[in-house]
Amino acid sequence: RFFDYSKDVSNEDAQIICSDNGDVSIILPEAQPSSVRVVGIDGRVVREASANGSDCLSVNCQGLKGCYIVQVIQNGRKTVKKIIL
Repeated sequence: RFFDYSKDVSNEDAQIICSDNGDVSIILPEAQPSSVRVVGIDGRVVREASANGSDCLSVNCQGLKGCYIVQVIQNGRKTVKKIIL
């Protein structure tokens, strides 16, 4: 059996963008309450942020170096992306 993984879900998921200065910007699909966690590969939460009704959010990750996981939760949907700072 083959599964179709090509479904375009970009309009439903949060977009996570890393800038050169260490900020992580999150563009949310809707202006609804959301939460963001930046987690180290050891499972430790190093940054947290939340938004109440905004469709974008920025997390200051200056000073962090290495590989991290960004978790965005909005309306029960979780978007996860690995980033390298």
